[in-house]
Amino acid sequence: MDESIGRGLAYLKNEGLDKNTIVIYMGDNGFIFGEHGLIDKRSAYEPSMRVPLLVRGPVVVKPGIKVPQMVMNIDIAPTIMEMAGMTTPENMQGRTFFPLLKGEKVSSWRGRIFYEYY
Repeated sequence: MDESIGRGLAYLKNEGLDKNTIVIYMGDNGFIFGEHGLIDKRSAYEPSMRVPLLVRGPVVVKPGIKVPQMVMNIDIAPTIMEMAGMTTPENMQGRTFFPLLKGEKVSSWRGRIFYEYY
C-alpha cells in the first residue's frame, strides 16, 4: 500500500501536479477480528467504525494537522465541493471539514455520531 501511494504521489510530482492536487485516502470500514468476541465489520465498536482518513493538499491543508473531531464518510463530498469553490446543496447530508483541515476552530462541530445496522 505504501509503495502504491508513493508511486501516485511521485507521478503527481513528476508531472508538476503535486502542489495543485488534493489526495484523499480513506478506508471503507474497520474490522473486528476477535475483539469483544466478534468477527465482523458491522458493529458499533471503535475497531469497526474508526477508519483511516488522510488528506494531502500542500496549498490548502495545514501540514501535519491531526483533526480530533469526528468526521464521517458523508462529509467527504461537501469537503471536496468547498475545496473546489462550490456550494453544498441543502439536501446533501454531511458537513465540510475543510475548515478543520486548515487548522481553524469550529465551535459547532458534531459531538456524537449515530450508527445503526439492521
